[in-house]
Amino acid sequence: MTASREEGTPAAERSDQIPDEVKAARVQLVEATQERISWDAQRKLLGSVQTILVDGPAQDPAYPWEGRLPSQAPEIDGVVYLTTPSLVPGRFASVRIVEADGHDLIGEAIR
Repeated sequence: MTASREEGTPAAERSDQIPDEVKAARVQLVEATQERISWDAQRKLLGSVQTILVDGPAQDPAYPWEGRLPSQAPEIDGVVYLTTPSLVPGRFASVRIVEADGHDLIGEAIR
């Protein structure tokens, strides 16, 4: 059985495709498992002080800036939303992680 009809692959032409409902259930299971893993990892960072690269203005209007931990790849992983308005894009800041929100973190600069 095949799970994906990727154009140009032998699997695309096979007749024994996995039913869409089974695919959807599997996707839901993987996403729930990943969410649990991510939340456990994020929770371990709560209260810690991390060095954050300040990227620029936050896409979420509730925060002035967003940045990244060294482990967060741009446009792939979550971000750290920063509550401190006086930060400078392109610079590093010491930030205490105060909240986790899904794949994102919220931090405040340490003065």
